[in-house]
Amino acid sequence: MDVPRIIMDVPRIIMERDPLALDDPVVMEDALFCCQVCNIQMIGFSNYSEKIKADIIKGGRPQPNLESQRVPSIRYTRRFNPSSYRGCEWLTGCERRSKLFCWPCILFSDTSSLWKTTGLSDFSNLEVTLKEHATSHVHIEASLKLKIFGKIGANVDQSSNLEQSKIRKKEQVISNREIMKSLIQMVCFLGNHTSPDSLGEFDHADPIGSSRFLDFFDLMSQFDDTLKRNMNNKKMFLGLNIRNNLVTSISNIVFEKIKEEIRSSHFLSIILNEVTELGDTILVSIIVRYTTKNFLECERFFGFRQVPSSRLAEPLYDIVNNVVNFSNCALKVVSYSYDGGVILTDQLPQFQSKVAVLCPNALNLHYNGHLLSSVLAQSLSSITECKHFFSTINSLSSMFLKSKKLREELNLLLWRIKPDFSDFDWTVNGSLIKDIVKIRQPLIELFEKISRSEGEWGFETVFVTVGHLTTLKNNFSFNFLLLLLSEIFVLADDLSDVLKVTINDVMVCSQKVKEFIDIIQIKRDSFYTLYEETKNFLGSNEPPLKKSKSEGSPDESFQKSTKSYKILYESVLWNMISHLNCRFRDLSKLQCISFRLFKLAKQRKGWTVSSVDGLSNFFPSLFAIPILSTELNVLAKYQPINESNPKKLLKYLRHMNLESTFPQIVSFCELILTLPVWNSTTVFSYIKSYIQRSSVSHQLSHLAILSIERELVNKLLKQSEFYDAVIAEFIKKETSIPLDFTT
Repeated sequence: MDVPRIIMDVPRIIMERDPLALDDPVVMEDALFCCQVCNIQMIGFSNYSEKIKADIIKGGRPQPNLESQRVPSIRYTRRFNPSSYRGCEWLTGCERRSKLFCWPCILFSDTSSLWKTTGLSDFSNLEVTLKEHATSHVHIEASLKLKIFGKIGANVDQSSNLEQSKIRKKEQVISNREIMKSLIQMVCFLGNHTSPDSLGEFDHADPIGSSRFLDFFDLMSQFDDTLKRNMNNKKMFLGLNIRNNLVTSISNIVFEKIKEEIRSSHFLSIILNEVTELGDTILVSIIVRYTTKNFLECERFFGFRQVPSSRLAEPLYDIVNNVVNFSNCALKVVSYSYDGGVILTDQLPQFQSKVAVLCPNALNLHYNGHLLSSVLAQSLSSITECKHFFSTINSLSSMFLKSKKLREELNLLLWRIKPDFSDFDWTVNGSLIKDIVKIRQPLIELFEKISRSEGEWGFETVFVTVGHLTTLKNNFSFNFLLLLLSEIFVLADDLSDVLKVTINDVMVCSQKVKEFIDIIQIKRDSFYTLYEETKNFLGSNEPPLKKSKSEGSPDESFQKSTKSYKILYESVLWNMISHLNCRFRDLSKLQCISFRLFKLAKQRKGWTVSSVDGLSNFFPSLFAIPILSTELNVLAKYQPINESNPKKLLKYLRHMNLESTFPQIVSFCELILTLPVWNSTTVFSYIKSYIQRSSVSHQLSHLAILSIERELVNKLLKQSEFYDAVIAEFIKKETSIPLDFTT
């Protein structure tokens, strides 16, 4: 212990207690030159500051070597043995007065006693005297105070510091969570309204993030005080991993919301679409269709999947199986649909049989969002010649859509031929193939003009144009398929329009499909007519020659036989007929749930069990047919509005709070709205738009759902629970930012 320092504090303490004492030389002499025991007795231990008290106790009790004491009665001197200090942990002494004291009593006892104030000067029988004091109440209480001094206070201080630390952490967590909420809004906004590249996902060249995202953060910080205060720490919040983990967390919560909606729905339809080819694989988009709690038909994007480009049944079945297992909804699935590119035509029966086992209530139906000409084109892509044909068509479309100058040059040529000609639409559909037949000669003239003007058009444009020119003028296979498919694809698009308009009448739809298949069937006898027409179309009596590699160089050619083209012709027609039969196989089954049933309500006619008995054949576990018939009869008598539209009927039942009165009718209407033959939503168009403006690296990312499901995301952004759920999901992936109140 630093005794001089404590002693120097004595005059200050004396002055604080009695300022006049500084003028008393006796007092000051005692204060400056007495021992530590005397000082404490003079001032009082309780009058010291907390720090000096702690220093005194930390320094320990004084253990001076006391002078010998003379005992008058026996006329000899008794010496004090310093070893007594070691045998008694509380014993202390005053060197100035040569007396023994109790160190705990001096410090903490409130009672005047021999051991606190007077001191022991008789060292005889010291051992007995020590034992007597050690067992006294005063000593024990003082010793207790000495032992616990500082510990309770330290605990209080420690507890106070811990509490302050918790408060500071809570404030930091609150601030961080507010920043994360702003970042969630920014990510969702950029995902909704701009290209996926705005977020710079997987941009390893920029470790902080894309400049556009950072600029957006800087802009938002001008209006958000929390962001403004943390501008210096923005790298912590905008790192590549942070941003990607945030995007993943948001998409996971959105998917959870979709799963929650599926669990609360009664029926589900699954729709598969080929998006694009990726080398040896194809990218398939998944759409799920169901009705919400508010009785609104709803289509949701359920992600992308990659499958082998072999287009076999098993990979496509695995997608359906994963969706069913992911949502635990095998018995809810009432239909499934696919376009022509996800599976080969000869694989359809195997695929349909496997799905029937997995989902016993599911019908194979045509999705009215699929353009039938595109579906047939995709189904024909397994034929090599057809694949090359559609590749050329897509290349022509892309070239003209990208070049305004090309479109203007072509329109000038067309206006000269037909002054009232309107601008040509280069969007790929069934009509495009037929229109190319009409403008083939003007296209050839335009391409010949461009091929002679490399300086005006550039090498790349001339190079591509010469290739298309050669194809249009000399490629027999291309022109053969152009003439074959032009009429069929126009009829296919017309049928798509008819199906959308007349879907309320299943009988009419089935008849139109049958008529279309019959038209294709009849064409099977017209090969030679088309063959000769193609030769005349090219201005040649024979197909152009083509040479196999085994017979010479690639530039040499060989006569492709008529038989080979007949095989191609038969393959194309057979493929389309087979695909159409499989696609519309279950359409006739919809007669048992024909929308015409609702028209009977307006006509005030009754239903019999037989009117809807067909439901028990295809959905045996979903409906109680007699009860449904009874509900329909009751509703027919008392319902004042036209119920030919199941959506309006559901809306009316909900408005009148009649869901529990007509539960079978409610399920019946929900089933109809869930089937993909009903009006499609915007999700399918959003998927196509997303793919068109995204690079391949983003197509499998979690950003897709932010763009495609923009309406759902914007709805969730208005809910505070959404932010908490995203942050909770984010914490599982990222721990570098304090966001959790419980840790």
